[in-house]
Amino acid sequence: MSNNVLKNEFCIDSVYIIEALDMNGKVVSRGTCFSIQDGHVITAKHVLAEASYYRCYLTSDDFNKKNHHVLSFEYSNSEWDFSILKKINGKFKSFLKLGGVDIEIGVALKSCGYPVEKGYLPAPINVAVTNVYDDITTHNYSYEVSQSPVVKHYIGMSGSPVIYNGYAIGLLVVQQGASTLKVIAISDALEFTSLQYAEINPGYSRQEEIDYVVPEHPPTPFKTCIDCDVGIPNIKGIDIGFDYGVWRSDELISYSSDWIIDYSLTASQKVSLANRPKSQMNEAISQFDNKDINVMSDLFLHMAIRKSYKTIPIVNKVINTQDGDAFSCSHVVLDKGRLEIWLGASVVEKNLSAAVIKVVENIKKILTIPNIKNRLVLITSEMDDDWPFKERLKRISDNSIPLKDRFDRIVVPVFIAYDSGIINPYVEDEFLNLFQDEIDSCREIISGVFDSKIIKLIDLKVFVFPVDNGEMLHEKLLEEFS
Repeated sequence: MSNNVLKNEFCIDSVYIIEALDMNGKVVSRGTCFSIQDGHVITAKHVLAEASYYRCYLTSDDFNKKNHHVLSFEYSNSEWDFSILKKINGKFKSFLKLGGVDIEIGVALKSCGYPVEKGYLPAPINVAVTNVYDDITTHNYSYEVSQSPVVKHYIGMSGSPVIYNGYAIGLLVVQQGASTLKVIAISDALEFTSLQYAEINPGYSRQEEIDYVVPEHPPTPFKTCIDCDVGIPNIKGIDIGFDYGVWRSDELISYSSDWIIDYSLTASQKVSLANRPKSQMNEAISQFDNKDINVMSDLFLHMAIRKSYKTIPIVNKVINTQDGDAFSCSHVVLDKGRLEIWLGASVVEKNLSAAVIKVVENIKKILTIPNIKNRLVLITSEMDDDWPFKERLKRISDNSIPLKDRFDRIVVPVFIAYDSGIINPYVEDEFLNLFQDEIDSCREIISGVFDSKIIKLIDLKVFVFPVDNGEMLHEKLLEEFS
């Protein structure tokens, strides 16, 4: 099985070996756990085995080399066989989203864990639902799934995630004979216990959100080379790479031209011009103000959002405010049942400090009540009949409803492009460290000009993109579109 399949379908990067140890440091139990948000892991309660210490290994190689991470106990439920632990130092680089779906017999699911019989190697398995316990309220399991021929004894796989469309919807807890495995649904574990009232509550997404398939989009040259969530706000350092030390700006421009239709046309315009690619391109170019360098950065913001998040793109254009132009794109996200409005801000400047200060000014313009209300009206005016969650989206422009009740959260995705000395000359061995320094500087500047309470309230998601020369990059874009 290829590494891509293991990562994308079986989420191996978020699935770990967990060990429970007694007071003397002896391993008394072993199982599987998987990471969720905020540096926590979920596993089966019986894996903990009344132990005193807990540790996990992120990969097979880590287990073989004894490179472990210490976990602290956070929560166990007396009725359902699951527990939550927390990584003592830092957070995990990846995690599984949690979900709750309507399970029926025959539904195909995936799982991945570390059975003892395979030593330290993972066992990705395909399973199917064989029995459901929806009508039995006194049963401490949610449903059963079939076993896989690749595993004989499932000792060590307790706590493995049961995966549907990339979401963990349950965890394996018991092997029953040689035919089935018992599963606890994430929704049962969180809804029917006191955990929902506890401080530790990761939440989960519902069926409509999990089944939503984002509209297709062209490939993007952006690579997230630094994902920095150690502080607020979250900052992603993105790059386009180098060929023999030469920055790949030509590839960026080429990819950008492929995105112009996705960026410039609304859903209804794409439908009306369907099967007419030339007309689509002409209309897209006519609506794209390529002479403004900040519109270029807004296009980049749109590309970065679509690559990194499961959003519904709605409005992509320059928004004219009373105080000046705030360049932004508008997206909608349904996250764990919460309706989020994404109002973007982007900028291109000569240096990082100037770029951050300018984008903060744009954010302040965006977050005035009149501008938010205008943007909500604009979003609903561009809605297409085929949009998912359409009834919920209609609420956001209903002036009879208080603003705070129309959506659950405002997210401001930010794209900061700036001329940087780390691009030219490019030093491969030093690039990431120098880039990390610039990201740290970006966070320091943002924290200095924004009140920390506001930063937490609006949820900034910042993309930092160092360029060789922003003006020259814009000239190449003009040349491409001409």
